[in-house]
Amino acid sequence: MKLIYTISRIMHNFINIFRIPVQNFNMMAAIPLHPAKLREREFNQAELIAENISGAFNIPLSSNNLIKICNRNTQTKLGFQERFLNMNGVFEIKNKKEITGKNILLIDDVLTTGATCSEASRILKEAGAKNVSVLTFAS
Repeated sequence: MKLIYTISRIMHNFINIFRIPVQNFNMMAAIPLHPAKLREREFNQAELIAENISGAFNIPLSSNNLIKICNRNTQTKLGFQERFLNMNGVFEIKNKKEITGKNILLIDDVLTTGATCSEASRILKEAGAKNVSVLTFAS
């Protein structure tokens, strides 16, 4: 877990150095894991990073509202188009009222093709989010 704090600190410094206007966000959310994957791994690195970033900038973190409802195959061995197809329909919003009209900063650890963040952003926008931006540690 020590690595999570290092990653969070690097992202915090990035936000400050490049003057990312985080004050424009009403809420943060993290890319969720499917409950089975969470049980297996015992932690969600994106959620832990988001907790640290939201705390540092005093922006509320929406936890357990954006949920992953399908436990599909890992993206690692899939091609570009296959990754987008694999992510289609895997997320759901439990409480749309929490999302409606909000500017949301979506946090993930790694962005490869953007398929996961793209699908999560689509679901957040369909639920009524005004804007969704993505911040990742690496791409």
